[in-house]
Amino acid sequence: MVIPREGDLVRLYIQLADRDLVTGRVDKSRINDVAATRRVDSGRRSATTP
Repeated sequence: MVIPREGDLVRLYIQLADRDLVTGRVDKSRINDVAATRRVDSGRRSATTP
């Protein structure tokens, strides 16, 4: 989701799918810095591609 901000800036919200299907909560033990960074970057790229 892209949210317009002041001064021609935008805020990007990128949904990550690493959550428990039963509770809907994120399992923080399954997320490491490298993998999470790659998923966020991939989501950012797809959201900003024309």
